[in-house]
Amino acid sequence: MAQHEDPTRPFKQLTPADAQAVDAAVSRLNLTPGTEGQQADPARVQRARAIFSLVSLYPTGDPSTDLVSRTLAKVDEARQRERFRRQVEALSRGGSPGWRWTDMAAAAAVLIAAFSLLWPSMGQMRSQSRRVACSQNLAAAGQGIGSFAADHQGQMLRYGSIAAPAAAPGNPWYEVGRDNADQPQQAGQAPRTIRSNSAQLYLLIRRGYVNPAILACPENANAVPNVDPRATDWPKPAAVSYSYQNQFTRRPLTLDQASGMAILADKNPLLMIRIDPRTGRATLIFRKDLPQDAASAQHGQAGQNILRGDGSAVWSDKPWLPNSAQAKPSPAGQDNIWLIEGLDHYDGHETPEQMNDSHLVP
Repeated sequence: MAQHEDPTRPFKQLTPADAQAVDAAVSRLNLTPGTEGQQADPARVQRARAIFSLVSLYPTGDPSTDLVSRTLAKVDEARQRERFRRQVEALSRGGSPGWRWTDMAAAAAVLIAAFSLLWPSMGQMRSQSRRVACSQNLAAAGQGIGSFAADHQGQMLRYGSIAAPAAAPGNPWYEVGRDNADQPQQAGQAPRTIRSNSAQLYLLIRRGYVNPAILACPENANAVPNVDPRATDWPKPAAVSYSYQNQFTRRPLTLDQASGMAILADKNPLLMIRIDPRTGRATLIFRKDLPQDAASAQHGQAGQNILRGDGSAVWSDKPWLPNSAQAKPSPAGQDNIWLIEGLDHYDGHETPEQMNDSHLVP
């Protein structure tokens, strides 16, 4: 059947003759007066009836009770799309005589609604990207630790393994930024005291095994990616992104002994270092207000990236390596990387009694 376009209507229309034929077929009359005093063509009426007879070939069930409401909803949706299309066309044309402030407000509302729907997913994507970047940092740090161990009889990062003062049990390991152990020592002078475990990790930068940016987690707003490679420690506790295995032990730990352990991870949330602004004195605070299985705060407390001694970096939502049992059985049957076996209080002088007990500290 023929169609023609009416510029005043958005949809295609039947020709007047076919419209008369359809009306005649519907009323089951061969001839029906037309709107202009004409009669419908019998041949056209016959073709219209032949088309209508096809409907009976496709039987349908009873309509659903919500047919009307769903139909109206579809009509309203189509109207909304049409309004939005017209607003977009008006915006693309720029200012026009027909443009109104109400149209601008409606367009802005649509854009705001769309942005509000997309923003959470964009935030999740950014967070996931930073988590992956952090994991890559740990893997690169693992390569640097492996190179250091190869150059120092297999020992992990630790003063005392490179003709420098040793980190002895009982010394404080939380006074970040106070060490200057690499300066030449005068003859007869007593060995300098290592006061922070982070100074041991800083050897990766000090000795040129990694770029300083590798040890700056993207999620740490206080990280300093361009620290001085001639320094011996980070300038302040907040700048430290990762917690390293406690090296204030009686004997050095070799990397092959630590192959199944966690040796580096996102910052320990249970140990907070507070600096007195007047004296510069550091105080360690053990966060008893947090559960012992709290996740690092660097990734929204969703979990933490953990570096194994074998150089592999993994993600875990709990503070222990997934699917691996270690020295101390925790309530989950695994070693809590934040704590020492049997201790429930910390002042910054503690030392793991077991060599394979992970204890990651600033």
